[in-house]
Amino acid sequence: MRLSFGSRAQLAVGGLLSLTLLFSACNSVDGSLLRRDAGPDERGRDASGLMGEQRDAGVGQAGATSSSSDTPQAEASVAPDVTDDDTGEAAPQGDVTVCGNGMVDPEERCDVAIVAGEDGACPTACIGSSGCMLETLAGGRCSAECVQVEILEANEGDGCCPSGQNANTDGDCEAQCGNGAVEGEERCDPVDSCVTAAECVSTDACLAPRYRGDASACTAECSFDAIDTCSGGDGCCPDGCDAGTDSDCSSTCGDGVIDDGSGETCEPGSATPCPASCSDGDTCTEDVRTGSEANCNVRCTYNAIAQAIGGDGCCLPGNNANDDTDCTPECGNGAVEPGEECDGQADCDGDCNRISPNTQICEDTLGDTPCDVCQCESCADEIVNCRASGDATSDMHCGAVVDCGLANACTGIDCYCGAISLLDCGLSGPQGDCIPEIEAAAGTTDPIAIAGMVENTDNPVGRAFAVGQCGGAACVSECNL
Repeated sequence: MRLSFGSRAQLAVGGLLSLTLLFSACNSVDGSLLRRDAGPDERGRDASGLMGEQRDAGVGQAGATSSSSDTPQAEASVAPDVTDDDTGEAAPQGDVTVCGNGMVDPEERCDVAIVAGEDGACPTACIGSSGCMLETLAGGRCSAECVQVEILEANEGDGCCPSGQNANTDGDCEAQCGNGAVEGEERCDPVDSCVTAAECVSTDACLAPRYRGDASACTAECSFDAIDTCSGGDGCCPDGCDAGTDSDCSSTCGDGVIDDGSGETCEPGSATPCPASCSDGDTCTEDVRTGSEANCNVRCTYNAIAQAIGGDGCCLPGNNANDDTDCTPECGNGAVEPGEECDGQADCDGDCNRISPNTQICEDTLGDTPCDVCQCESCADEIVNCRASGDATSDMHCGAVVDCGLANACTGIDCYCGAISLLDCGLSGPQGDCIPEIEAAAGTTDPIAIAGMVENTDNPVGRAFAVGQCGGAACVSECNL
């Protein structure tokens, strides 16, 4: 059973000193570093531990060490031949991007070796928000930059009234006639939806219409007042009146026959009894009961609700939770409603959560397999630092180590040493599945130097191991680790 990344990484820290002392002792005895007298081993290394092509290139010789200073160093890696795309000839060395060399090279946005505050220094944080634009950090290492993204979510007190929000959803917004939301003192919105005086009429003689407000200011409304005065000739016989006090009341109520001419609508004990209450089961109508059973004139009126007003139980078609608190937020309707970070924007996922810039870069860099999706959801920053740092050569090596680890279901130092201990790894050589990829990324075949890079993200080995550590914790089943 292989040890996890964390346990092997701890061994690396503890074993590094002992390995260094052991190697130094061996070197002082016979002048060589763990001399192998049998010549090249099964992987083609000679007595110095180098692959033939690495030996010829001078890789892994004395002086190839890993820096542990706080200032990021330019990464030493075995770079592929750089050629001009048009001529096929070797390109000038100046055209090669090296993250950490103190210069902003082509394809870089900054360089991690430039001191903070100086031109070309890489940002580590962004200033925050300005108005309705939020600055956020995107990219990794030499591709890091502060980008502006539009604030879409209502957040009272941040000084921003996002597009699509209103005074009902965000205290930073002011009530505005014409924005489609009934806010504050408004009774209708937009203006063309407001009732006019000519439209304020009643179909029930016992309900008197009353028009108030101004449509142009979104304050117009039409309401109905129940008539309770006994007065003949108005067509209404209110509850409590009778034929003796109001000529509009029937004098034959109770005879079992509905007398339409006397204003009767029902007869107790008949096939058409008077309803005790009125309800059509529609939350978007106002149910009104007028008349009385004693006068056989109970009438039910159902007035359609025409305006989105929170608290009436009605969510009208075309409205959303921003317009009317009676509506339920619905991801996919194009409105950023309470509980949502976005809805329908390019950087919005299917659950209406905002996709961070680095998650977007990760998704553009990887594919859409379950493993890719999980890594971008859980390890976007690590992936970007590894595969989109602004240094193409470093990114290539880091990605190769990660891909090898995924293909062989290994993470961290296990990919290099295999199942053997770190001490044995240094003494007899690594036995992991990703030796060529890790040594190419490290620029050395020295196990001590490589062990020292495990937790140092200033080099592609450390960044690849960081991806493996994150993925090994979050994406075990998705990536078959």
